[in-house]
Amino acid sequence: MRFVKTFLEHEDDDKPVQTDGVFVAIEYDAVRGTDDPGSNDVTLTAAGGTVYEPVAQGASSAIYFPQPGFAESGALLFEVNTSDVKGLTMKLRTIEFFTGVPVRDIAVDLAIPSDAVAKQLTEKAADQYVLPKRSTRVAS
Repeated sequence: MRFVKTFLEHEDDDKPVQTDGVFVAIEYDAVRGTDDPGSNDVTLTAAGGTVYEPVAQGASSAIYFPQPGFAESGALLFEVNTSDVKGLTMKLRTIEFFTGVPVRDIAVDLAIPSDAVAKQLTEKAADQYVLPKRSTRVAS
């Protein structure tokens, strides 16, 4: 997880995307077992109940699970209000492709327990983040 003030979709972009809040970049490696988890939606939920969805520009809004034996690396990018960072939780809801019915919900607490920690993270946000390309490799 990284806090940043601006981001670039690609290394060669010359105009960073800016915000009045802060961008929260969550980098991931995903592997799956024998069951296909299907498609999914990922959100960040603040302690106060605000729900943030990934930003649209070039960023993915889901975690992709490759075929068994492979791993997928990528990043999700969220634009968050700086006063709403405490208690952020990443939520992943997998959806059955054919029926559209939620199958599993996963919640990951991002371990921001207090306003003091949240303030420190946002004040020390990096100036810029380059969104990494998704990549698939053999799982190790």
